[in-house]
Amino acid sequence: MFNEVKDLLSSLEDPNDIEGLLKEQKQSYAGRFEDPIAGLTDWTPVESTNVNTHNLKTIDPSRMEYRVSMKSMLFSMGAIASGMGLAIGGTAFELSQSSDSPKGIIIAVGMGLLFTIYGGYIWYSGRTPIVFDK
Repeated sequence: MFNEVKDLLSSLEDPNDIEGLLKEQKQSYAGRFEDPIAGLTDWTPVESTNVNTHNLKTIDPSRMEYRVSMKSMLFSMGAIASGMGLAIGGTAFELSQSSDSPKGIIIAVGMGLLFTIYGGYIWYSGRTPIVFDK
């Protein structure tokens, strides 16, 4: 696949001509699949917000790893901090009110624990890289 992309880029007069590349790629897909719908399909990427939760790192020529990105780690730490803040802040707020019912404290601590456990799970599971080894 890499050689196909390299050949496709070298065949272009201007390497920055993305539209020409997409036209070539569209014709390549249509011919490869021998499908008339593949020729009518627009093969451009869909616009989206790329969160980029993992990064591919080459460790050595025979080993690559998907490691969690800093954005994902910050998200999980934010969930942990939000959960702890919700539990502590909600409890402090409920104690400042002169209510005899512990229902508000239970809800605040419960929701805070859910956020904290969720963030901790994301952080813990993200620490183990996905390894591709020959």
